[in-house]
Amino acid sequence: MHFQRSVCVLRSVLFILLLPFLAEAQVEVDREVVGPTGAAMRSISGPSAVVDRPSMNVAGSESSDAVVGPFGTGVESVSSVDPDTGAMIDSQGASTPTMSSDSSSAVSAVTMSAAPVRLTIDRMTFGATYSDTYSPQSGLLLFGPAKVYTLSDGSSWSSGAGSFSSARATFDRVEVSGSTLRYFFLPPAVGFVYQQTDYDSGDHSSNGSLGAAGPLILEAELGSSVGRMVGEVTILSNVPANYEEPRFNYWSAPVGAVAPFEVVFSLIGSRTFDASTFQSNQTIANEGVVDFTASRRPPLEQLEIFGPPQALAGSTTWFSAIAVYEGGSRENVSAAATWSVIPDDIASIDQGNLTLALEGCDGTNLTLGATFTLDGRTQAATKDVVCGNADVDASGESWETYQGDERHSGYVPVSLDPAQFVFRWQREISPGATLNPVTAADGKVFVSTLVYFTGGEALFVLDARDGETLWSRGFGEPFSVNPPAYGYGNVYVQTGDHASDTYLWAFDAETGALVFQSPHAAQWERYYAPTIHEGGVYVNGGYYGGMYAFDAFTGGNRWFAGLSQYDQFTPAVDEQYAYAYVGEYAPALYVFDRETGQAAYQISDPQFDWNGWSMNLAPVVGTQNDVVVIHDGRLIKFDLAARRIGFEIDADFAGQPSVAKGVIYAISNGSVEARNEMDGSLIWRWTPASGAASEHLIVTDSHVLAHTGDATHALDVGTGQSEWSYPVAGHMALGDDTLYIASNASVTAISMPGFAAAPPTRLEIAGPTRVGESSSTAYIANIHYADGRVRNRTRLSSWSVVPDDSATFDQDGRMTVGELSTPSLAVIVRARYEENGVEVTGELTVELEIAV
Repeated sequence: MHFQRSVCVLRSVLFILLLPFLAEAQVEVDREVVGPTGAAMRSISGPSAVVDRPSMNVAGSESSDAVVGPFGTGVESVSSVDPDTGAMIDSQGASTPTMSSDSSSAVSAVTMSAAPVRLTIDRMTFGATYSDTYSPQSGLLLFGPAKVYTLSDGSSWSSGAGSFSSARATFDRVEVSGSTLRYFFLPPAVGFVYQQTDYDSGDHSSNGSLGAAGPLILEAELGSSVGRMVGEVTILSNVPANYEEPRFNYWSAPVGAVAPFEVVFSLIGSRTFDASTFQSNQTIANEGVVDFTASRRPPLEQLEIFGPPQALAGSTTWFSAIAVYEGGSRENVSAAATWSVIPDDIASIDQGNLTLALEGCDGTNLTLGATFTLDGRTQAATKDVVCGNADVDASGESWETYQGDERHSGYVPVSLDPAQFVFRWQREISPGATLNPVTAADGKVFVSTLVYFTGGEALFVLDARDGETLWSRGFGEPFSVNPPAYGYGNVYVQTGDHASDTYLWAFDAETGALVFQSPHAAQWERYYAPTIHEGGVYVNGGYYGGMYAFDAFTGGNRWFAGLSQYDQFTPAVDEQYAYAYVGEYAPALYVFDRETGQAAYQISDPQFDWNGWSMNLAPVVGTQNDVVVIHDGRLIKFDLAARRIGFEIDADFAGQPSVAKGVIYAISNGSVEARNEMDGSLIWRWTPASGAASEHLIVTDSHVLAHTGDATHALDVGTGQSEWSYPVAGHMALGDDTLYIASNASVTAISMPGFAAAPPTRLEIAGPTRVGESSSTAYIANIHYADGRVRNRTRLSSWSVVPDDSATFDQDGRMTVGELSTPSLAVIVRARYEENGVEVTGELTVELEIAV
C-alpha cells in the first residue's frame, strides 16, 4: 500500500499547488443550503474580494501570521492540526488531510430512521490566550479565541485544534463623564469581530463568524485596571467544517439572529485607564462570553417542511420544520412546531418523526402539516408524501442508473419496431459543456455536465415530452459532478472534491427541492451513477477507495467497505450481495453482504494488468449465477457458485458488457459480439461499415442498440444484422418508449414505441434429417408471425431431443450425437419459443446412423 498512499499524497500536493490557478477563493455568508436536519449545510454568496490562504506551520503546532493577513491589515490567522483526522485546518475551515479520513467516519453501519437529538451551543466563552499587545495602528483585539462551549444538554467541551481569525477594532474617541470613561471603537473593516473553526479531539466541532450589531463601547472607571464592553453581535455564518452533525455543534440561534455579548478587558503591568489609554501601546488581557440563548431572531416570514417525497411503509422517517426569517436565514424548529398528518389512521408524527403502518399504507398519499409561532407571528406549512415500498420500478421499462438497473445488465424488456422510430426533439443543455451518461424515468430525463472546478448549473431535469428544462441545480465549483440516478421520486447525484466535502445529493424529482446532502470521504474522483435497490443507494467512494451504502430516503450512512483506490465505477447489487471489481495489490471481484457491508468472499483475477486508477466499467450480475466484466482487453466471467473465473477471453474487448437471457453482448476490436454466457462461444458478430463500435450497448427483446463515433444502430438481437441507423451518437438511455442520446452538449430524443407485435403462429425447425454418429450438427428455429414476418430465434428457443440417451442439445441449437448401439435410430428434435405470453413449438424427425 506504500505506492498507493504515495500516489494519493502526490495528488494532494499537486492539487494544493494548482489551487491558485483553479479558482478564486470567495467569502460565503449570504444564502444557506439546508441539510436534512434543517441546519445550514453551507452558505453561498456572490464573489467577494480575492483572498489568500494563510501559511501553514508544521503539524501539531500553531502559527500566527503577520499583521497583514489573508483578510487584510489588522487580522491574524492561526492554523493547527485536527488530531482526529490529521487535517491541517486553516482560518476558513478548509482542511488539508495528511492521513485517511475514512478511519473515523466511514465505517459506521447506522441507518437514519428518526431525527437525532441536536446538541447546540448555548454559551461560548472566549479570550486572549495570555494577553494581547494593543497599538493605535493595529487596533484592539475584541474577542480572542473560544475557550469553553456549553451545550444545550448542560455539558461542555473545551477549545482544541483548529484555526482562529481575529479582528481588531480601531479606536475612535473617548467621552468622559465624571469618573466614567467611555471608549468608542470602529467595527473591524473586515466585517466580522470573531471567526473560528474549532475541534475537540474529534468529538465536537464548531465553526462560524460573528459581526458587530451595534456600537462598540468599552466603559471603565478612571484609575481602574478593568473595563467592560457590553453589546450585541449578529451571527454571520454557522456551517460545518470537516465534520457534520452530531460531531458538529451549531450555535443555538440561526444565522441572522442578534446575540448579547460581554467582554472584560484588563490592563497589564500596573496600568490604569485614563483619557489617553488608547493613544499608546498597551498590554491587555480579555475574557468574554456570548449567550446564544438570549438572542433576538429576525421577524418570522415563512415555514417550510423539509424531507423526502416518499417514505417507506413500516418505517419511521424524519422531517424538519424550517423557519425562514427576514433576510433569508433559516432555523430548524421541529421540536417547537406543532405537527399533524392526514390520514392519521395509518400514520403518526411526533416532532417531525413520521411513523407509517406496514399494512394498508403502500401507495397512500399523505399530507404533513406543521405550524410555528414566534413573537406573535404564526406560519404554517404542508408537504405531500407518498407511502411507498422498496421497489424502484416493477415494470423495468425505465433507465434509472448506469446500465439501466442495479445489476447493470443494460437490458430493457421491450420489443421494438424500427419502422416506427421517429425523431422527437433535440436540446442543447449547456453550451460548451460535455454531458455525462443520462438517466430517463417517470416522464423525465436527468442530465448532468462533466465539470472540472466549474461553476454554474450542472444538474438538469428535462420534460421527456419536449426536452424543456423543468429545473436545474448548481453545486458551486466542485472537482466533479457525476451521472445521476433515479428512484423513489428522487434524483441522486454525487459531487466530488476532497476529504469530507464530497456529497451524495438527493433532490425531489418533481420540484428540485433538496431531500438530503450526505457527505463522504473522497480524493478528487469521478464516479458512475449511484446504484439503487430496495431502499439503499450504493456508491463508489472513500479517501483511499471503497464503496458506501446510504439510506435512499434519509441519506443515512448504512456502511462503508474499503477497497483499493479506484474511481469511475459503481457497485452492482442483487438480492443478497453488493459487488465491486477493482485491481492492483489484490485484484479481484469483491463480494459484500448488501445489508451489513461485511465481506462475504472474493474471486481473484491473477491476470489483472494495471492501466490506471479508473476502472471505467461496472460489474454486471449475469443470468447464470455469474458476474461479467471487461478489463485490459479481456472478457471475464466470474463463476459465483464455484467462486472462480469461469472463462476469460483475451480478444481486444473494451467498454461495458451487457447481459440478457443467457447472452453476453460486448465490443471486441470495434465490432459488437454476442457470446454464450455459459462458455463464451461466439453467436454472432456485427462490424460497422465505417468507424468502430464504442461505449455501452442497450439490449431489448428484439434489438441491440449500439453506436459508432457518428451514428446509432439497431441490430437484430438474434442475427446481429443492422435494421436501422441514425446520424447521432453518444451516451444512450432507453426509457418510456424513447431513446435518449447525450452527445457533446445536446440530448437527442428518438421515439421507439413499444408495440403489440403480431403474435408468433408456428415454429419451424430447419436442419438435416439424417445425421451420423459422433458428430455435431446445427439446427435453426424460424418463428413465423401472424403479420408474415419470419425471424431466426434459435438462440432464444429451448431445445430437446427424444430419446436423449444418444444425443444432446446445447443452448445454440447444436445437436451432438454420441456412439450408437444400433445401425440407426429415429429421434425427435423439439424446440419451444415464447414471446409476450404466446408459446409455439416445433418438431423434426431425424434419423441417426452409424458412420461407415
